[in-house]
Amino acid sequence: MSLPVSRFFQALNALTALVVVLGYGASLFPLINVIVFLYPAYFSIITIENDNEEDKLKWLMYWVIYAAFAIFECAARILLYVLPAYDKLKSLFLMWCMAPVDWNGSHIIYMNIIRPFFYKHKPMVDELDEKITEAIDNVKMGVFPTVEPESTTSSRQKTSTKSIHSIFRRAKNK
Repeated sequence: MSLPVSRFFQALNALTALVVVLGYGASLFPLINVIVFLYPAYFSIITIENDNEEDKLKWLMYWVIYAAFAIFECAARILLYVLPAYDKLKSLFLMWCMAPVDWNGSHIIYMNIIRPFFYKHKPMVDELDEKITEAIDNVKMGVFPTVEPESTTSSRQKTSTKSIHSIFRRAKNK
């Protein structure tokens, strides 16, 4: 890894891993969820400002895994939360994915699962994207057709003005 990892973040990750493994402080799991988001976000921002393509690729892989995990977790929420120690497993998994080592989970999962899946289904997704884009363009043309400008007073406005005048005339005659 070419980015220097600060001692603060190393100590924070070590403390988090210890808390998770030993099971202390179940109330700390919201903090752990913040850590598995803030640590990668911090280094992603630093990486964006640098010219190191290897680090950019590493953090992009992490965010792809993070998003895929969030979608999976949302879909399987009921099943996952009945598992004992789900929060511990989730925290350990995400910490492994963001670990500042060459064998971190993001790299392994991306290269062995996400990337092959993506290339297998890419033609189908591209075709679906074209169809959706075409459908959206057709809807836009139906909803927002090109209209030629009318005179300043439309026929609807003229009709409503006549209706108002007739109401006033009737009221006056009574």
